[in-house]
Amino acid sequence: GATSLACRWRAPVGWRRAGAAAPTPASCAEPADFETALSVGASVAARTIRDEMDTTLVIGRHVANKAALHLALDTFSRAQTDDTSLVTGAAKAVRIAPETSVALIVTGSAPPFGDLQRAAAQYGPEVNVVVIRVNAQSSPGISGAGRFKVLTLTGLKDLPTLLRGANLQ
Repeated sequence: GATSLACRWRAPVGWRRAGAAAPTPASCAEPADFETALSVGASVAARTIRDEMDTTLVIGRHVANKAALHLALDTFSRAQTDDTSLVTGAAKAVRIAPETSVALIVTGSAPPFGDLQRAAAQYGPEVNVVVIRVNAQSSPGISGAGRFKVLTLTGLKDLPTLLRGANLQ
């Protein structure tokens, strides 16, 4: 399901507050990528909450701010088709949690690179921005893209290795 919690990973010590703008179905070329992206977002959110970090989620029109784990997961379960863009979601996350130290933007393969750049630009230069792009037809990997990193994964199984390899401190 969309709330699988298979990630065995710890938030780096330097993280103070995590924010996530999660996918909309329009950002994913395949419905399976949308479900995987939700699983990825839920897995990272669960880990950051368990590590006692304040965590803010923006998933389409739904928001969870400093929520308990069960409320954060409920937010993922309410994800549905809407027209919220990654840029709009990131801007909303910045307004809700301006003290964010790490921002994760989870998306599918559909948004062009320019949309990823505009979403990342919503965060200040002190924020470590990471885009997690789900694409079952691609190969897992990490690339640098200016002031943010892009982690491409094919499935939830790739997440722990990519997060460790990204050196997100």
